[in-house]
Amino acid sequence: GALNVSYSDGSDPYPRRAKRMVTSATICAIAVFAGAISGPHTALAIAMATFWAFAAGMFVALGTTAGDLGVISLVTLLIYAAQPLTAHQAAISGLLALAGGLFQAALSVALWPVQRYEPERRALSNFFSQLAETAEKPLTAATAAPLASLESDQAQEALSALDQDDNLDAIRYR
Repeated sequence: GALNVSYSDGSDPYPRRAKRMVTSATICAIAVFAGAISGPHTALAIAMATFWAFAAGMFVALGTTAGDLGVISLVTLLIYAAQPLTAHQAAISGLLALAGGLFQAALSVALWPVQRYEPERRALSNFFSQLAETAEKPLTAATAAPLASLESDQAQEALSALDQDDNLDAIRYR
């Protein structure tokens, strides 16, 4: 569970990261259970794998992170379908995968109270550094994108997580 969830970790703001990792842990735990329970029944295992593969393919439309989660959960489902378990064993395996994933998520966001706005600070730092470098360079062609566009987008994305935060520091970062 922790290994599967580690693929969904990132350097974005803590609330967004925690939500994504808990979702990943839940989906992978369901994949463990569904794969293990469908393993003894070939037709059910094929139908489950087909449905899951279709869903994993559709996750790509939601973004690369969702696509990666779809693929990892599909692989998990297929691995556990090859090891048929009883319903009790499948439930225990699913719960252990969930516990491992939640533990990994807890470790990832453990510094949230200590370094609450570190991801936002890092994104702003990268943006302002790139902006300073851009100010020193001569102008490029008018048809090219501005040099700090990517960093600006990343900073805006990181700061969008602070929209509902009324803390004074959050207001300053916005």
